[in-house]
Parts: sequence; structure tokens; C-alpha cells
Amino acid sequence: MSNIELKPCPFCGSKASIYHSAFFTCEAKVMCPKCRIQTAVYKEADMDNAEWFAVNAWNRRVTE
Repeated sequence: MSNIELKPCPFCGSKASIYHSAFFTCEAKVMCPKCRIQTAVYKEADMDNAEWFAVNAWNRRVTE
């Protein structure tokens, strides 16, 4: 995926990153490296879909 914009961590405000599986599967999650909060690990048929689900889960907020 290109042009991915992640919102800052909702707890500490740090910049989050997308992490991929270390294996040969299409798994992705978004995690804050400072406080270690993360989304679920999304496993999909291709990496773009896995990243899309992880980014949308991370960027979803109850209120802005």
C-alpha cells in the first residue's frame, strides 16, 4: 500500500508503524513502538488487504 497515513497513538501520541509477519504469510498489524499498543493481526489473501484492515482498525476512533 502506498500513501498510508496512520494517526498517532491514541494513548501516548507517538508515531505508529505497520509491522508484517516474519514468515511467508500475508499478515499485518499496526503498533506503537513506545507503549506497545497494537491492532489485531490481520491475515488476508494478499498483503495490501492485510495492511488495509490493520490501518483502518488503527485509524478508527470513537471521537476525534
